[in-house]
Amino acid sequence: LENSKLPEGVTIDYTAHCKNNTVYTGEDGRKCSSIQIGDEVSFNIRITANTCLGKGKKATVEIKPIGFSERVKVTLRVICECGCQELAVVNSPECYGNGALECGACRCREGHVGQHCECDISDLDSEELNASCRRDRTAPICSNIGDCICGECVCPKRESPNEIISGRYCECDNFSCERSNGLICGGNGVCTCGWCQCRDNFTGSACECSLDQSTCISRNGQICNGRGICQCGRCKCMDHIYVGPTCDVCPTCLGLCDVYKDCVQCKAFGKGPKKNTCDQCEFEVTLVEQLPESESTVPCKARDEEDCWFMYTYSLFDQNVPVVHVAKIQENC
Repeated sequence: LENSKLPEGVTIDYTAHCKNNTVYTGEDGRKCSSIQIGDEVSFNIRITANTCLGKGKKATVEIKPIGFSERVKVTLRVICECGCQELAVVNSPECYGNGALECGACRCREGHVGQHCECDISDLDSEELNASCRRDRTAPICSNIGDCICGECVCPKRESPNEIISGRYCECDNFSCERSNGLICGGNGVCTCGWCQCRDNFTGSACECSLDQSTCISRNGQICNGRGICQCGRCKCMDHIYVGPTCDVCPTCLGLCDVYKDCVQCKAFGKGPKKNTCDQCEFEVTLVEQLPESESTVPCKARDEEDCWFMYTYSLFDQNVPVVHVAKIQENC
């Protein structure tokens, strides 16, 4: 956002509420980055008149988004005098007995400051009080978020009771942490001063990474079939020839159809070159009406000596022991 030239004695402060609950103040409060069509952001603008403009005078300030023709025109009229001083309550309880209640506000006696004259600064000046509300000499008072009252930051309350701004300088909150799946800390942790404190079994900057390895266990009981590592609940296959959710699919192992063919034929139908030595086959087969189809199965088709086709699938969950399913009915017999 940009604004027209300000009248003398008038200041303007911007606070930007950008995506992911990110809040910017100061000069950074004029803009939000990486905005796309459909994104919603908002700006809070505070205009302060530090001096009177003159009796009956008014001024205009225009505020507009850069690159757009639309603008907001703000007309300033500063009320510097009113007759309510005549109704002042001296030593008002509203002012802790340290000032007069005039026009709805406390006018403090010398040596007292604060909204209700509650601060005794006999031995301090306002700069010293403000200094105790800064993290360092260059930092804004109360992080430009809270109010410095009697040398202590009082942080504002949010509309949502679950959102809390805290810290000695109002520098912390529990709603500006990274999000995962649209949830603060992925719903798996607590946002503490802008950082996610993850619950057990979760890690990552947004607690998006599960340490539970149950989703990485292959059918042979091994983590990622012994051919990968489990990261954030998913297998990362280290053996490049194996893929799949648990690293148990071998797309380049199709040649094993011929290796398993004779054992499949003798186990399923009692035929073939190994029918008399079938007990030497190191795997069993399961006859089914319909062959399974999944990412982990490899389909095979072979012809026997009677010119009949038989179909089977295997899944290589262990390097030496495949899981084999054979179709009960042969084709073209």
